Amino acid sequence: MDLKKKFDSITNADKGMKLILQAKTATEEEAGLVMYGADSAVYRAKEKEIAVRNRERKSALTVDDAEAQLYERLVAATKSSYGLEEDGKTFDFKPENGEAFYRRYPEIMSLASNFFTDRANFFMTASGS
Repeated sequence: MDLKKKFDSITNADKGMKLILQAKTATEEEAGLVMYGADSAVYRAKEKEIAVRNRERKSALTVDDAEAQLYERLVAATKSSYGLEEDGKTFDFKPENGEAFYRRYPEIMSLASNFFTDRANFFMTASGS
Protein backbone atom coordinates (compact mmCIF):
# COMPACT_ATOMS: atom_id res chain seq x y z
CA MET A 1 0.00 0.00 0.00
CA ASP A 2 1.31 3.42 -0.97
CA LEU A 3 0.78 5.51 2.16
CA LYS A 4 1.25 8.81 0.35
CA LYS A 5 -1.52 8.01 -2.14
CA LYS A 6 -3.92 6.85 0.57
CA PHE A 7 -3.24 9.07 3.57
CA ASP A 8 -1.40 12.25 2.55
CA SER A 9 -3.82 14.98 3.58
CA ILE A 10 -1.13 17.65 3.94
CA THR A 11 -0.28 18.19 0.24
CA ASN A 12 -3.84 19.02 -0.76
CA ALA A 13 -4.54 20.79 2.54
CA ASP A 14 -1.78 23.26 1.66
CA LYS A 15 -2.96 23.57 -1.94
CA GLY A 16 -6.66 23.92 -1.12
CA MET A 17 -9.59 21.84 -2.32
CA LYS A 18 -12.98 22.81 -3.73
CA LEU A 19 -16.05 22.77 -1.54
CA ILE A 20 -18.74 22.74 -4.23
CA LEU A 21 -21.83 24.65 -3.14
CA GLN A 22 -23.53 24.51 -6.56
CA ALA A 23 -22.80 21.72 -9.01
CA LYS A 24 -22.68 22.60 -12.70
CA THR A 25 -26.04 22.15 -14.40
CA ALA A 26 -27.50 23.10 -17.76
CA THR A 27 -28.32 26.56 -16.39
CA GLU A 28 -25.85 27.08 -13.55
CA GLU A 29 -22.06 27.13 -13.42
CA GLU A 30 -20.22 25.38 -10.59
CA ALA A 31 -19.80 27.61 -7.56
CA GLY A 32 -18.15 27.22 -4.20
CA LEU A 33 -15.21 27.86 -1.96
CA VAL A 34 -11.61 26.70 -2.04
CA MET A 35 -10.67 25.57 1.45
CA TYR A 36 -7.33 24.90 3.08
CA GLY A 37 -7.35 21.79 5.24
CA ALA A 38 -6.83 21.60 8.98
CA ASP A 39 -3.37 20.11 8.25
CA SER A 40 -2.29 23.10 6.11
CA ALA A 41 0.51 25.41 7.15
CA VAL A 42 -1.87 28.38 6.84
CA TYR A 43 -4.40 26.91 9.25
CA ARG A 44 -1.80 25.59 11.70
CA ALA A 45 -0.21 29.07 11.86
CA LYS A 46 -3.60 30.60 12.71
CA GLU A 47 -4.16 27.96 15.42
CA LYS A 48 -0.77 28.79 16.96
CA GLU A 49 -1.49 32.53 16.82
CA ILE A 50 -4.81 32.03 18.63
CA ALA A 51 -3.22 29.70 21.20
CA VAL A 52 -0.54 32.30 22.02
CA ARG A 53 -3.19 35.01 22.44
CA ASN A 54 -5.23 32.74 24.69
CA ARG A 55 -2.20 31.95 26.88
CA GLU A 56 -1.49 35.67 27.25
CA ARG A 57 -5.06 36.52 28.26
CA LYS A 58 -5.57 37.98 31.69
CA SER A 59 -9.14 36.71 31.91
CA ALA A 60 -11.09 33.62 30.98
CA LEU A 61 -12.25 33.14 27.43
CA THR A 62 -15.85 34.35 27.06
CA VAL A 63 -18.50 32.81 24.82
CA ASP A 64 -18.20 35.85 22.53
CA ASP A 65 -14.42 35.41 22.37
CA ALA A 66 -14.78 31.74 21.50
CA GLU A 67 -17.29 32.57 18.76
CA ALA A 68 -14.98 35.23 17.32
CA GLN A 69 -12.12 32.71 17.28
CA LEU A 70 -14.33 30.20 15.47
CA TYR A 71 -14.92 32.71 12.66
CA GLU A 72 -11.24 33.68 12.66
CA ARG A 73 -10.25 30.03 12.15
CA LEU A 74 -12.81 29.54 9.38
CA VAL A 75 -11.75 32.68 7.53
CA ALA A 76 -8.12 31.53 7.72
CA ALA A 77 -9.12 28.13 6.30
CA THR A 78 -10.90 29.74 3.32
CA LYS A 79 -8.55 30.36 0.39
CA SER A 80 -10.99 31.82 -2.13
CA SER A 81 -14.40 31.58 -3.75
CA TYR A 82 -15.53 31.00 -7.31
CA GLY A 83 -18.79 31.38 -9.17
CA LEU A 84 -20.60 33.08 -6.29
CA GLU A 85 -22.89 36.06 -6.68
CA GLU A 86 -24.57 38.21 -4.08
CA ASP A 87 -27.23 40.78 -4.98
CA GLY A 88 -26.45 40.28 -8.68
CA LYS A 89 -22.73 41.00 -8.25
CA THR A 90 -19.76 38.67 -8.26
CA PHE A 91 -18.75 37.80 -4.71
CA ASP A 92 -15.02 37.35 -4.11
CA PHE A 93 -14.15 35.93 -0.72
CA LYS A 94 -11.40 37.88 1.04
CA PRO A 95 -10.24 37.74 4.66
CA GLU A 96 -11.67 41.21 5.27
CA ASN A 97 -15.19 40.17 4.20
CA GLY A 98 -15.02 36.58 5.42
CA GLU A 99 -16.55 36.83 8.87
CA ALA A 100 -19.51 38.88 7.61
CA PHE A 101 -20.02 36.37 4.76
CA TYR A 102 -20.14 33.41 7.13
CA ARG A 103 -22.46 35.27 9.53
CA ARG A 104 -24.88 36.05 6.66
CA TYR A 105 -24.91 32.44 5.50
CA PRO A 106 -24.76 30.11 8.53
CA GLU A 107 -25.42 27.02 6.39
CA ILE A 108 -22.31 27.77 4.31
CA MET A 109 -20.40 28.35 7.56
CA SER A 110 -21.46 24.92 8.75
CA LEU A 111 -20.58 23.23 5.43
CA ALA A 112 -17.17 24.94 5.29
CA SER A 113 -16.38 24.13 8.90
CA ASN A 114 -17.17 20.46 8.42
CA PHE A 115 -15.32 20.30 5.09
CA PHE A 116 -11.95 21.71 6.11
CA THR A 117 -11.72 19.61 9.29
CA ASP A 118 -12.44 16.33 7.48
CA ARG A 119 -9.07 15.01 6.32
CA ALA A 120 -10.72 12.65 3.84
CA ASN A 121 -11.56 15.71 1.70
CA PHE A 122 -7.83 16.28 1.18
CA PHE A 123 -6.57 12.79 0.36
CA MET A 124 -5.26 12.10 -3.16
CA THR A 125 -7.68 9.15 -3.33
CA ALA A 126 -10.49 8.07 -1.08
CA SER A 127 -9.36 6.09 1.95
CA GLY A 128 -9.95 2.37 1.56
CA SER A 129 -10.31 2.45 -2.23
